[in-house]
Amino acid sequence: MRCRDTRRFIFDYLEGRLSGKLKEEFEAHLNQCAQCKEAREKIKEQERLLCGLKQVKAPSRLWNLIETGLKPKPKRFLLLRPKPALAFAAAILILLGLFVTISSRLLAPKPPMDKPPVESDLALYLEEHTWLENENLASSDALLLAEASARENGG
Repeated sequence: MRCRDTRRFIFDYLEGRLSGKLKEEFEAHLNQCAQCKEAREKIKEQERLLCGLKQVKAPSRLWNLIETGLKPKPKRFLLLRPKPALAFAAAILILLGLFVTISSRLLAPKPPMDKPPVESDLALYLEEHTWLENENLASSDALLLAEASARENGG
C-alpha cells in the first residue's frame, strides 16, 4: 500500500470500517511509514479534543433565523423585467408615429398647380420636338446619301 492509499482509507480505519486483507495492508504500511503513522496520531488527537468538548444546545431563536434565511425571497416581477416591456412599448409607439406620419402625407390633398396644363400647349410642345427630330433625321440622312454617292463615284 502507498501513502496516497493510506490517506484515502485513514478515516475508515479509525472508525473500524476496514477489515480483512485491506486492514492488514494498512497496518503494515503504518508500521513502515513514519509520516502516515504521525498523520494517524494527529487525527486521533484531534478526535479526542473534539469529543472532549461539551455539546451546547442552540437557542430556539437561532433555528428561526436559519429557517428565515433559507426561505426563498418573493420575486418582484415588475422590477425584474421592466426593460423588455418598456422597449416593446416604445417600439409600438414609434411604429404608430411612423404610420400616422406616412399616411397623413399620402392622404393629404395635393396643392393646386399655378397653371393647369392646356392641351394646346402640349400639342405645341410635341409638334416642336417632332419637327426638331425630323430635321435632325433629314440632315443625317442627307449626309449618309452624300457619303454613299461619293464612294460610288470613286472618291
